[in-house]
Amino acid sequence: MLPTTEIGGQEITRLIIGGNPICGVSHFSAQLDEDMKNFFTMAEVKKLYGKKMCLMGNLNTTDIMLRGSTADVEKAAKKAIDDAGKDGGFLLSTGDQCGRDTPDENIFTLVKIAKTYGKY
Repeated sequence: MLPTTEIGGQEITRLIIGGNPICGVSHFSAQLDEDMKNFFTMAEVKKLYGKKMCLMGNLNTTDIMLRGSTADVEKAAKKAIDDAGKDGGFLLSTGDQCGRDTPDENIFTLVKIAKTYGKY
C-alpha cells in the first residue's frame, strides 16, 4: 500500500502530487524548464544529494551523443566527471538510452573518457 495524504476530502497517493524539480521538466512552460535545467546542474545536484545517493548521467542523448562531435562528447563527459565525480558516488552515463543513430565514435569516446579521465 502506498502512503496517502488527504486533499479536499480525498485520500490520494503522494506519487501524483508534486514533481521532481531536478529533472528540468516543470510541465508549466518551456522557460521554466530551461531555468530549472540551468539551475540544477550536476555540480548543484552533487552538493544537494552527493553524500546521500549515487548520481548517474548526464550527457544529453540528443544534443551531445546523437548530434554532437567526439569533441563535444569529450568536453561534456569531462565536465560531468569534474562536477560530480569528487568523493565518488558518480556513474558517467547518458541522460537516457542512446538513440539508434548515435554515432559509434561518440559512444567509444564516452567509454574512453570514462576509462582514462574518470578514475578518481
